[in-house]
Amino acid sequence: MNLRIASATLLMTWSVAVPAQSARPGVDSLPRELVEALLRPYYGFYPASGSAFVVGHVPASLAPYFFVPPGSRVLGGIETPSTTIVVLSTSMSTEELRAAYRREQLRLGWAPASAAGYRGWGFVPAPGASPDGGLVFCHIGQSLQIMPYQSPSQPLVVTATVQNYGSQCSSQVRMMTPSSVMELPVLMNPQDAAMNDRVCLGSNNTFAGGNGTGERLQTNLSPTQLLDHFSRQLADSGWSASPPVAGVRRVWTRPDTGSMSRELTLTITPLSSAGCQDLSLQVRRVPGR
Repeated sequence: MNLRIASATLLMTWSVAVPAQSARPGVDSLPRELVEALLRPYYGFYPASGSAFVVGHVPASLAPYFFVPPGSRVLGGIETPSTTIVVLSTSMSTEELRAAYRREQLRLGWAPASAAGYRGWGFVPAPGASPDGGLVFCHIGQSLQIMPYQSPSQPLVVTATVQNYGSQCSSQVRMMTPSSVMELPVLMNPQDAAMNDRVCLGSNNTFAGGNGTGERLQTNLSPTQLLDHFSRQLADSGWSASPPVAGVRRVWTRPDTGSMSRELTLTITPLSSAGCQDLSLQVRRVPGR
């Protein structure tokens, strides 16, 4: 979810907590006119625009196609010609929530988004996962992004956003990249991984250089488990692992053209923030062995 949608969702959540047309002392609410004015640049809250708030239930256009976990509290949502958002809170854990939506949204006609539309090299989200650790589903060009947010001692808050165009589901064109980067394989992140999340900011990113790529992941997997996760994918695509060495760094080779091979080095560096790890993927041509 981008910053604009996140900001708008926050304002929407405040506004539906206690619906009111004007602020009153001691009441945790925002004037409707103020909220609409703040959202207008992003969602077009003009007269006859078809945009509307809903309170306490899922917007009507999304309700038949959206799973609400049992026992959840629907705070409300927003509905515009191009975007629909619903916010709910639940007692589920993040892992339980992801598993439930992967199961139930498929029953409602959605399919997990493909990583093919993201890029054709390097680290990419797993099918059905978004780069920020949420879930993404597709249906006839529409995208449904489900993003959980856990704050200390509070129920899990879930924001679901449907976009009718300009999403990963409506454009499956791979990014244009330099030829040296195109030699990198595609490595799918774990399902729970958030890539370059704000939680992991604060120290310098790994510099990958011209023949590689670097990303920062937040995941429940340990560095060794993460390395094993990517190793299985490389083995399945024809890369041969060199003998293991100490630390979380491994090297693979694969025949290339003529007498040359490609040598791939994957290095994982744990960071001080919980679950945050720097990933560096480098490729070079070496004489065949």
